[in-house]
Amino acid sequence: DVLDRSKLWPLIRDSQVRSVFERLGYLIVAAETGYYWSEWEDADLFLAPVRGWFAGMSALEGTLLRSTAAWAVIDALPALPAFLSPDLDRSTDAHRERVEFVLGKLEQLADEPSPKFVFIHLVSPHRPFVFDAEGNSIDDDYTWTQSDLGLDQYRLGYRGQVAYLNRRVEKIVQMILNESATAPVIILQGDHGPEEGSSQDRMRILNAFYLPDAEYGQLYSTITPVNSFRVVFNAVFDYGLPLLPDTSYFSTYDSPFEYNIEDNDCRA
Repeated sequence: DVLDRSKLWPLIRDSQVRSVFERLGYLIVAAETGYYWSEWEDADLFLAPVRGWFAGMSALEGTLLRSTAAWAVIDALPALPAFLSPDLDRSTDAHRERVEFVLGKLEQLADEPSPKFVFIHLVSPHRPFVFDAEGNSIDDDYTWTQSDLGLDQYRLGYRGQVAYLNRRVEKIVQMILNESATAPVIILQGDHGPEEGSSQDRMRILNAFYLPDAEYGQLYSTITPVNSFRVVFNAVFDYGLPLLPDTSYFSTYDSPFEYNIEDNDCRA
């Protein structure tokens, strides 16, 4: 199907990628992340583990709770009420369960009705480190410091977790490629580099594309996430969208509106 470009442009300008796919009739699939501000709980299919009191709150109930004054009261409590703690748990156990659940569901998504736009923010392999290289459970129970001992522990935890995650994701990607009736578009994109590194380290991410029919002509070595979906829309839907400047802006949590422009040299 072709969406009228006059209707597409306002959506692209407002960075509403999801809206474009909704207008094209795609099923929207999203998953729980543990960070509610990045969760699309109103997606057509929202993936979240069933847990807690009476099998846990639904996505709608959780959204309603966070939109009321009750959320402020809960935040102020020294301990969560027993019936809420499984639903709002931020422990390493809950994080491990969430990652495993989403990885398991991704292995099954090729069978869901198509076309579909699947947005998965997998909060891994960065901390907390909850898997070793074989996928066994571990606890992220050390304190990160700038000492050599802290750095060694950090490297050990990261290497183990990324080794396990790489193996699972490679298997999932191959399953999607093998089982999809229509050739899929796949983007594997990091959201940031290590917090413990420099501002340049923070900007360095994995940004890998799989496009049907090898339509990679618009990709280039210094592409940034601002142009990821513009390339997809051009390659797959032939929309002819202009690309934006690949400018990276860095700010700290203490001064979020004081930006520095980082060089886009893509050295790793």
